[in-house]
Amino acid sequence: MSAWYYAVNGERSGPVEFTELERLAREGGLRAGDLVWTADFGEQWKPAWTVDGLVFGDAPSVAHEAASRPSAAFSAHEADSSGRTGLEPVQDLCRQAREALRGRYGTMIGAMLIMVVIQMAVDFLVSSLPLESSLKESITRSEGSLQAMASPDFLAVRLITLAIQGVVMCVNVLLQYGVSTVMALNIARNDAAEVGNLFEGFADGWRILWAAGIMGLKMLLWSLLFIIPGIVASYSYSMTLFILRDNPGMKAAEAVRESKRIMTGYKGKLLGMHAWFMLLALLCMLPPFAAMLFSPVMAAVLMVPAVLVIVFWIGPYATVASAQFYRHLPGRTHGDR
Repeated sequence: MSAWYYAVNGERSGPVEFTELERLAREGGLRAGDLVWTADFGEQWKPAWTVDGLVFGDAPSVAHEAASRPSAAFSAHEADSSGRTGLEPVQDLCRQAREALRGRYGTMIGAMLIMVVIQMAVDFLVSSLPLESSLKESITRSEGSLQAMASPDFLAVRLITLAIQGVVMCVNVLLQYGVSTVMALNIARNDAAEVGNLFEGFADGWRILWAAGIMGLKMLLWSLLFIIPGIVASYSYSMTLFILRDNPGMKAAEAVRESKRIMTGYKGKLLGMHAWFMLLALLCMLPPFAAMLFSPVMAAVLMVPAVLVIVFWIGPYATVASAQFYRHLPGRTHGDR
């Protein structure tokens, strides 16, 4: 049986079975002019009144009026050439991000601080291990001899070092997922956001790390051609972790493909949004850079507030704005939770 998705007042929901769609229509939870989608529709969402078998609780005149105008959920958007509704202007998405963050900056900043402390603690513990010093001593004793560097002891130390570095990298990826994906989406949706979101990635670690690995490999391969294809690829796959968050049963490779699909035609818009945040960061750095011409001490003093603004204001702002971008992508076929 096909899965159905529907959009009411700009919020997408689903998947549901058709019987649930029928119930919503009868009870007024789904209006004739609201948009619905199933796999048979391709990339185009259609008004509910066009679907056979749906009987609406609205009066016939209301249904007819809804049929003659776009759904209120998407009335602010024009349909593009593929039939999908267009994305909201970037300035509107940024405004929504600011409104969603109101009163919740502290929660996100707290999570970011905890993440940094954990990362620093892990790095300190790793640097305290005797493995690196043992590795350097082995190299010194071997005097660069390939035969000595191929010895079992040397290789064992090297493999253990690489394994520890890999674990540290995985921990960083999962912590970043907790802040940039889980918490950002919760804030964007006005859901409960708490510092505990930071650790939610560990419950689904293998899928998240597998997706991150696929994205990294694809971007690396595209970058071998030239830097521009690598940048394009990074924006194609930029929604992967959001998609994984909304679809617990979806495989990592599937989420990567879905990100590429829904970002078709919108990569430039996301790049423009990111360019705006980079411009804000550069403006913050102008005073300390200018002060360097006159006084290094003054430049150092001005650098502190500049970095704090970038990390604790622009950082959360840009992160939640990216989550808003994802929420409003027209091609997305899974609803807000």
